[in-house]
Amino acid sequence: MNRACLLLFFSPAFLAAKITDYSTDMVILDEGQVTQTLKLYVSGQKSRVEGFLAGPLGRIVTIARRDMGVSWTLYVDKRQYSETSLSSSQPPGKTDLSISI
Repeated sequence: MNRACLLLFFSPAFLAAKITDYSTDMVILDEGQVTQTLKLYVSGQKSRVEGFLAGPLGRIVTIARRDMGVSWTLYVDKRQYSETSLSSSQPPGKTDLSISI
């Protein structure tokens, strides 16, 4: 059964498809040790990252809407949020989470 799934996964139709919606785990390492795991969800130009921060901030959720040019950071445990305008050019060191294949 594993071979059938593997063949389906690498079929030409799959390789030709444009990936727009996906979710994954983001793992942050420090000297080879896992220090934090975040969940990333992407749908077109929209993305959401969920995770925990050490200290008083606790659980956070960051939502980015490139189509609207805005990003929100929700501080769930503190019941607060902040809103940031997204510029059209990506600042150095920041990763663009949208995929174009």
